[in-house]
Amino acid sequence: MKIIRALTSLGTAVAFIALPIAAQQPSSLQEDRQVVIPARPSWERVPTPETVNVPLTGQQKQLRQNRSDSFNHRLGLAAKLEDTAQAGGGVGATTDHGFIPPLPVNSPAIIVGKVISAQSHLSSDHTTIYTELKVQIEKILQDTSANLVSHGSLDILETGGAVTLNGKILHYPVSNSSGLVDVGKRYVLFLHTKPPGLDAFGITKAWLLDQGHPQPTRAYRPSDQENVGRYMAMTEPEFISHVEQAIADHNIR
Repeated sequence: MKIIRALTSLGTAVAFIALPIAAQQPSSLQEDRQVVIPARPSWERVPTPETVNVPLTGQQKQLRQNRSDSFNHRLGLAAKLEDTAQAGGGVGATTDHGFIPPLPVNSPAIIVGKVISAQSHLSSDHTTIYTELKVQIEKILQDTSANLVSHGSLDILETGGAVTLNGKILHYPVSNSSGLVDVGKRYVLFLHTKPPGLDAFGITKAWLLDQGHPQPTRAYRPSDQENVGRYMAMTEPEFISHVEQAIADHNIR
């Protein structure tokens, strides 16, 4: 009995010592789950008044209706955001997607541009919030969609944003998977086309052009730092030239 008690006490002591050590040295699985997430866009939490960019013509109203309908819940089962609102407002959830290459040069449209405005809206069924981002085009690097105009503008539709409804602020988080782009900043944007009737694009990948160097706007794991650092070390002209060369190499295959 004394031996058993001694072993029990020893086991307790060993466990007591081991726990702090384990806490200081996370497992490789825990380390792998850690990701570096860039700054969140301002329009994710700050609602834009619905009085901004109100559709005036019948064509504009139809476009807004089409876009709001496109973000409805597919199965029609989700609750309205205002019905799930807590004291601080409603909140939804987004799902991040799988791996996207650093330079998806097979994108229908690739541009250098500046985000000049953001306007958030509720989907027609009030289950989602989406945001219309207006982008001023500086340079077209690729346009297989044939929808872009040099030095013109384009609209991007992103899930997420904030709106005010009946005195409550409703929030819906932006996905980390495409890129966290914000108003007033310049980017190299890899875009995919939205379905007909929406007259807009979605973001496949975005690189922020900041202080003369590209910066990732999508969450990435520390293990990807080597690949990310390769582009971050380039100057802006070097990076844009590298993207143009990658596009040319892809198109001649």
